[in-house]
Amino acid sequence: METKTTSSQYIDDTIFEDDNAILRLISLFESGEIDFKLATSIYGVVMDAKMDRKNNGEFLVNFDLRPEWEEKFGMDHFFERPVMLVTNGVNILIKNTDVTAFKQSLGEGIRQASININAFRGDLNDSNWNQSKQSAYFRFDCNKFDPQCCGIIYDMTTNKDQNYSWKNCVKIEIDKLTILFYYMKLEGDVGYFVFKTNDPINHDKFLHIINATRAAFSLISGFYIADSAYFISMQKGKKETLTYRYQNFNETIYSKRPLLDNSLYRNIPQDELYLTSNQFERLSKLLYQDEELLRSCILLTQASRVDSLSKGCLAAVALETITNKIIEKNKNASVLIEDKKVSQQLKYELEKGLKKIKDNIEKTIFDKLKSKIGKLNEQSNSTKLGTPFEALGIQLDEEELYCISCRNCLLHGSLPTPTSELYKSLTSDELLKLVSNRLIMLSSMLILKKIGYRHNVIDWGYTEIAIRRKMMNCESIKGIGKAHRVINN
Repeated sequence: METKTTSSQYIDDTIFEDDNAILRLISLFESGEIDFKLATSIYGVVMDAKMDRKNNGEFLVNFDLRPEWEEKFGMDHFFERPVMLVTNGVNILIKNTDVTAFKQSLGEGIRQASININAFRGDLNDSNWNQSKQSAYFRFDCNKFDPQCCGIIYDMTTNKDQNYSWKNCVKIEIDKLTILFYYMKLEGDVGYFVFKTNDPINHDKFLHIINATRAAFSLISGFYIADSAYFISMQKGKKETLTYRYQNFNETIYSKRPLLDNSLYRNIPQDELYLTSNQFERLSKLLYQDEELLRSCILLTQASRVDSLSKGCLAAVALETITNKIIEKNKNASVLIEDKKVSQQLKYELEKGLKKIKDNIEKTIFDKLKSKIGKLNEQSNSTKLGTPFEALGIQLDEEELYCISCRNCLLHGSLPTPTSELYKSLTSDELLKLVSNRLIMLSSMLILKKIGYRHNVIDWGYTEIAIRRKMMNCESIKGIGKAHRVINN
């Protein structure tokens, strides 16, 4: 039997006033105690129903099927037509595409039935979501993730007293719009990450900003916010436009391998371990402006969660994408000869020499040689992957250069091979962990350096091996710190 905590158990003095109203609405949806009428598109078929949230984020709608409806009502109806739940002025539209399952009991007379749904909405008019004040409430489990230890220095509070010492909020300005991003913990294990704007905004743009912020959050914390969410919208001065949507994503990622350390160190100040609110704003803005970097951040979070060769493959793909984006801004970094006149002269002379032997070689060989001449001035892929670090002033040591050089073998399904005495002391599994984790770290460092952060990140490549060896030697790992890599070392 499922147990749950509903959103009716909230803490009044630690959240904004309008959040209480939204939480009451959410509690109405999730309590399982409200009587609804389930209206179908079939004349006369209206059923008594109740709606209840399941632990997997889906909602279960329970109702009774009367025998007299059998001829005009089939189980396929919910997968073909939308239906609506109605109670006390609240309308909930359930689209047929959001129904995931239908069940009914066997036997004669009135039969019990239910549908599982992944989403619902309170309106039929998409224009209500244009130029409106909007907010989003993303649910998370407080027992599984502590939002206070996420790598951000919160500098605002949702407490009624703005001088309150406890902080849980940051302000993000993107594209001339101000978004508040904060979290709130309710009684029990339920929490919400909230995105809120006072500026009129279209829903698609609001989602774009949310997606960028979630990707930024996942990069530094290892936690991608994607459980389920309520979206709220109301146009200024028009209470009749107040509406809502619910979506169950069930795509949360928690790698438990954050990039930034949430431990306390006597010799390292917090601003050298966490992002300031301004740096987090710059990171969110960077990802908002570049969809490929946004996807790379999520890819790095996915890579941190998996093991073995898959970790290295995902990290290598992300590194190449990030490299291409940085080199794109500095095109000269991708060529050997920067002087265009000289490079073109070289190409001309080589092609002229090739033409002299054209009649003495096969056409396929001639075409291949000509193609290679065209790419002669381009740096090799392995060299190119080191270029963005030079462009951003990040010095790599021999170990890190080796990890980058393993990119091709990982993408082709091969394991890294040791090239020095240091690597020969590692098992093949340890070497794979070291290379894969450091590819994630190095890729992330490029993004953080671009937004002005130059301090500590966690070197999970070294940390995981050190912890594992202590455990193998039956040594205590209680209180063990993590290895750090300073971006500007």
